[in-house]
Amino acid sequence: MALAETVWVLSRRLGYAAKDIASMLRGLLASDGLIIENADELGAMLGHGALPDADLADYLIAWANRQAGCRTTVTFDRRAVKVVTDMDLLT
Repeated sequence: MALAETVWVLSRRLGYAAKDIASMLRGLLASDGLIIENADELGAMLGHGALPDADLADYLIAWANRQAGCRTTVTFDRRAVKVVTDMDLLT
Protein backbone atom coordinates (compact mmCIF):
# COMPACT_ATOMS: atom_id res chain seq x y z
CA MET A 1 0.00 0.00 0.00
CA ALA A 2 2.95 2.33 0.48
CA LEU A 3 3.54 2.22 -3.28
CA ALA A 4 -0.11 3.02 -3.98
CA GLU A 5 0.07 6.03 -1.66
CA THR A 6 3.33 7.15 -3.26
CA VAL A 7 1.78 6.86 -6.71
CA TRP A 8 -1.28 8.80 -5.57
CA VAL A 9 0.85 11.66 -4.24
CA LEU A 10 2.99 11.74 -7.37
CA SER A 11 -0.04 11.85 -9.66
CA ARG A 12 -2.65 13.83 -7.76
CA ARG A 13 -0.54 16.21 -5.69
CA LEU A 14 2.57 16.63 -7.81
CA GLY A 15 1.03 16.19 -11.27
CA TYR A 16 3.27 13.44 -12.67
CA ALA A 17 1.93 11.54 -15.69
CA ALA A 18 1.16 7.80 -15.34
CA LYS A 19 3.92 6.87 -17.81
CA ASP A 20 6.47 8.84 -15.77
CA ILE A 21 5.33 7.23 -12.53
CA ALA A 22 5.52 3.78 -14.13
CA SER A 23 9.07 4.60 -15.21
CA MET A 24 9.95 5.65 -11.65
CA LEU A 25 8.50 2.40 -10.30
CA ARG A 26 10.57 0.41 -12.80
CA GLY A 27 13.62 2.28 -11.51
CA LEU A 28 12.74 1.35 -7.94
CA LEU A 29 12.33 -2.29 -8.97
CA ALA A 30 15.77 -2.23 -10.61
CA SER A 31 17.45 -0.81 -7.50
CA ASP A 32 19.72 -3.18 -5.60
CA GLY A 33 19.17 -1.26 -2.36
CA LEU A 34 15.42 -1.87 -2.05
CA ILE A 35 13.27 -4.87 -1.30
CA ILE A 36 9.80 -4.52 -2.79
CA GLU A 37 7.06 -7.01 -1.99
CA ASN A 38 6.04 -9.08 -5.03
CA ALA A 39 8.57 -7.24 -7.20
CA ASP A 40 8.40 -9.75 -10.07
CA GLU A 41 4.63 -9.54 -10.30
CA LEU A 42 4.69 -5.75 -10.04
CA GLY A 43 7.26 -5.59 -12.83
CA ALA A 44 5.05 -7.81 -14.99
CA MET A 45 2.04 -5.58 -14.31
CA LEU A 46 4.00 -2.47 -15.28
CA GLY A 47 5.20 -4.21 -18.42
CA HIS A 48 1.68 -4.58 -19.81
CA GLY A 49 1.49 -0.88 -20.66
CA ALA A 50 -2.29 -0.68 -20.30
CA LEU A 51 -2.24 1.85 -17.47
CA PRO A 52 -2.96 5.37 -18.76
CA ASP A 53 -6.78 5.23 -18.68
CA ALA A 54 -6.97 5.19 -14.89
CA ASP A 55 -5.03 6.29 -11.88
CA LEU A 56 -2.03 4.00 -11.48
CA ALA A 57 -2.78 3.80 -7.75
CA ASP A 58 -6.13 2.17 -8.60
CA TYR A 59 -4.31 -0.51 -10.58
CA LEU A 60 -1.89 -1.09 -7.70
CA ILE A 61 -4.69 -1.40 -5.16
CA ALA A 62 -6.69 -3.85 -7.30
CA TRP A 63 -3.53 -5.82 -8.10
CA ALA A 64 -2.50 -6.05 -4.43
CA ASN A 65 -5.98 -7.22 -3.50
CA ARG A 66 -5.88 -9.93 -6.20
CA GLN A 67 -2.50 -11.04 -4.87
CA ALA A 68 -4.11 -11.36 -1.43
CA GLY A 69 -6.86 -13.58 -2.85
CA CYS A 70 -9.68 -11.04 -3.18
CA ARG A 71 -11.99 -11.54 -6.14
CA THR A 72 -13.06 -7.89 -6.30
CA THR A 73 -12.19 -4.47 -4.92
CA VAL A 74 -14.96 -1.98 -4.15
CA THR A 75 -14.48 1.72 -4.74
CA PHE A 76 -16.37 5.00 -4.97
CA ASP A 77 -14.34 5.90 -8.09
CA ARG A 78 -16.62 5.52 -11.13
CA ARG A 79 -13.74 5.97 -13.57
CA ALA A 80 -11.69 3.21 -11.95
CA VAL A 81 -14.62 0.77 -12.17
CA LYS A 82 -14.79 1.31 -15.94
CA VAL A 83 -11.12 0.57 -16.64
CA VAL A 84 -9.65 -1.52 -13.81
CA THR A 85 -10.39 -5.25 -13.84
CA ASP A 86 -12.04 -6.63 -10.70
CA MET A 87 -13.21 -3.26 -9.35
CA ASP A 88 -16.88 -2.78 -8.46
CA LEU A 89 -18.68 0.45 -7.60
CA LEU A 90 -19.77 0.84 -3.99
CA THR A 91 -23.05 2.74 -3.97
